[in-house]
Amino acid sequence: MKHLIIGDIHGNLPALEAVLAEESDWDSVIFLGDAVDSGPHPNQVLTRLANLSGTFLMGNHDSEITESKDKDPPTPREYTKWTNNVISEENRSLIRSFIPDTVLSFPDAELGDMRVHHGDFTIEDSDIDWNGRLWPDSDSEIFELLSDRYDEPIVVFGHSHVQFERYKDGTRFINPGSVGQHRLQTVKACYAVLEDGIFDLKAVEYDAEKAVKALHELPLGDALIKERSQIYTDGILTIDLRDFTSLREAGYR
Repeated sequence: MKHLIIGDIHGNLPALEAVLAEESDWDSVIFLGDAVDSGPHPNQVLTRLANLSGTFLMGNHDSEITESKDKDPPTPREYTKWTNNVISEENRSLIRSFIPDTVLSFPDAELGDMRVHHGDFTIEDSDIDWNGRLWPDSDSEIFELLSDRYDEPIVVFGHSHVQFERYKDGTRFINPGSVGQHRLQTVKACYAVLEDGIFDLKAVEYDAEKAVKALHELPLGDALIKERSQIYTDGILTIDLRDFTSLREAGYR
């Protein structure tokens, strides 16, 4: 069987469509969360996801859009408020159906069980400097703590928008990268395929100009539109998470 693993679309329809066009023969989708927020096509992305079959996780940005449009989201960013206002009730119901992290079983591929998680892990009772995201260069102790927490030999997750694999204490950590919000100056839709027990981390080019054009048609401030356009033109998001230079120079995407 072939499983298409996608996540962190963030309202970027052209990127999602490029992935689905590239991988048209999958059996099921594993969606790791964050369908909306930050991109110009929240309703279109959700409508597209509604027509797919598989497992759909709730991302931290998705969780901001579960209430009615008459109630401000918990994080009242300009973009989030706009997304919350334009989302259809049908699509809001779809978001509410997304589930938290779960365990999938693949006995036919001899993988056993696999934990799928949006990636917003919590680390308690530790002095580690931790911002809730796993990176390729995250402290080894963080991976060790998570390996001890989960019994599954494979943990697949998103949230950090960097495509990578890492092994720790018998656990294989896999991030397929972000479909729609790029941070390492690579404007490609990243995803993964799991077929017959083998993971393949992949990326495909897409018509980013469509996303830029749609973004400029939104009723948002010029500064915000300029900032968000850089995601699609340069693969950059101005965000105070970390310095991405080392990851970019190491060839991550």
